[in-house]
Amino acid sequence: MISELDVKLFDKLQNLSILWLQSNKITILPSDIFDNLTSLSELYLYNNMISELDVKLLNNLHNLSILWMQSNKITSLPSGLFDNLSNLITLDLYENNISELDQNIFQNLHHLQVLWLHNNTINRLPFEIFHNLTNLRVLTLYGNMISDLDGNLFCGLKNLIYLSLHTNKLSILPSNIFDNLTSLKELYLYNNTISELDVKLFGKLQHLSKLSLHTNKIKTLPSNMFDNLTSLIELYLYNNMISELDVKLFDKLINLSILSLHSNKITTLPSNIFDHLTSLIELDLHDNMISELDVKLFDKLHNISFLWLHSNKITTLPLKIFDKFTIMTELVLYHNMISELDVKLFDKLQNLSILSLHTNKLLSLSSHMFDNLTSLTELYLYNNMISELDVKLFDKLTNLSILSLQSNKITTLPSGLFDNLTSLTELYLYNNMISELDVKLFEMLSNLSILSLLSNKITTLPSNIFDNLTSLTELNLYNNMISELDVKLFDKLTNLSILSLHSNKITTLPLNLFEKLTSLTYLSLNANKITILPSGLFDNLVNLNQLFLYDNNISELDQNIFQNLHQLQALQLQNYTTHRHALTTLPPHIFDNLINLKELILDDNMISELDKDMFNELTQLQILVLDNNLLTDIRNLMNLAT
Repeated sequence: MISELDVKLFDKLQNLSILWLQSNKITILPSDIFDNLTSLSELYLYNNMISELDVKLLNNLHNLSILWMQSNKITSLPSGLFDNLSNLITLDLYENNISELDQNIFQNLHHLQVLWLHNNTINRLPFEIFHNLTNLRVLTLYGNMISDLDGNLFCGLKNLIYLSLHTNKLSILPSNIFDNLTSLKELYLYNNTISELDVKLFGKLQHLSKLSLHTNKIKTLPSNMFDNLTSLIELYLYNNMISELDVKLFDKLINLSILSLHSNKITTLPSNIFDHLTSLIELDLHDNMISELDVKLFDKLHNISFLWLHSNKITTLPLKIFDKFTIMTELVLYHNMISELDVKLFDKLQNLSILSLHTNKLLSLSSHMFDNLTSLTELYLYNNMISELDVKLFDKLTNLSILSLQSNKITTLPSGLFDNLTSLTELYLYNNMISELDVKLFEMLSNLSILSLLSNKITTLPSNIFDNLTSLTELNLYNNMISELDVKLFDKLTNLSILSLHSNKITTLPLNLFEKLTSLTYLSLNANKITILPSGLFDNLVNLNQLFLYDNNISELDQNIFQNLHQLQALQLQNYTTHRHALTTLPPHIFDNLINLKELILDDNMISELDKDMFNELTQLQILVLDNNLLTDIRNLMNLAT
């Protein structure tokens, strides 16, 4: 945590090559502190509190090749500061408070290759400031307040390969600004306020491989804007205000791999607009206003792997529109207005891994719709209007891992529906209208880890319906109409960690119901109609962390009901719904074994008295809620304050 340096500190270190002074609290550097360090090649001063630099500070550092001064409080750079650093290769000045730069500040840095000036407050750049930096390869100017650039600003930077100007206040770019950057490979212009681009702007950038223009205010793009960018691999145009695209706009981008056009105002796509993008791998068109797609739109995109069309206004998909996507792995169509899908629509997508169709208006699915999707691992169909599922619908999806069917209008599930989904690990069926479950429905799902059946109309569960779900870790059954649970219902779920049974109509719990659930960490039984918790009910739940019992009809608790819950951290026993069956008393030693309990909620009951030693063993307790009971004397709780 050095804050000051004596002027003579380094006087005898003539052979010193590297000096690390970063991450201290240095505010001032004496002007001649480095005068004797004539062999120094690397100097690290970053992450201090330096605000001023003397013009003579670096005068004798003729051999310096690396100078890092970023993350200080420097406001200005005196003219001549770097004049003797003719061997400097890397200069880092980012994250300071520099607002202006002298015209000649870098004039002698002929060997400089890397110059980092980003995240300052620079508002203007003198037009000749970089002219002598003929060896510069990397220049970062992003995160400043630059609003104008002179057309000749970069004219000497013939070796520059990386230029970042993003996150400034640029609205216009002179047509010749990049003309001399013939070696440039990456150009970042995003997050400015650019509304127009001159057709000749990128005309000399034949080696450019990455161009980021996203998050501006661009409305139109001249038809031959990108014609000379024959080496371009990545083009980012998203989050602008583009409504139309000329059919020839991308014709010369034969090496383009990634094209991102999402979050614009595109309504239509000319049928041949992508015909020359034969190298394209990723195409992102989501969050536009596209309503129709021409059947030939993607015909030449043989190498496409990822296509994002979600959040548009698509109502129909032409039958053969995806036929050329033989190597596609991800197709995203959610949040459109699709109501029907042709049975052969996905027939050529043998390599598809992820298919997202959720949040559309699908009413039904043809029985062989997915037959050729043998590589599919994730299928999202939720938030549609599907009421029925053909028993053979998923028969060929043997590699499917995630199936999401929630938030539809499904009433019944045919007994063999999931029989071939032997790789399934997650199954989401919640928020439907399912009232019954066939005993053999999940019989073949031995790899299933998560099963969500909440918010349906289930009244009963066959006793061995979960017997083959030996890998299950999470089971959500809450918000149904279940009134009874068979004693053997969960016997085979030895790996279950989360069990949600709340908001049902359960009245009784068989003594051995949870006997085999030794891995359980979370159990919710709240908002039921339970009146009694049999002694020993929780005895085998040795790993339980959270137990929710509130809003039932429990009026008393057995002394030993929680005796084996040594890992329990949260216990909720409040009663918000009725005081008629609220707790009136608590056995004096009921919490004694809860040595890890951090949260105990007992409010809104009718407890009038607490044993003086009631909470003595709860040494980890952080939250205790006793509001709205009938307690009159709480002096015996004072020990908890410590």
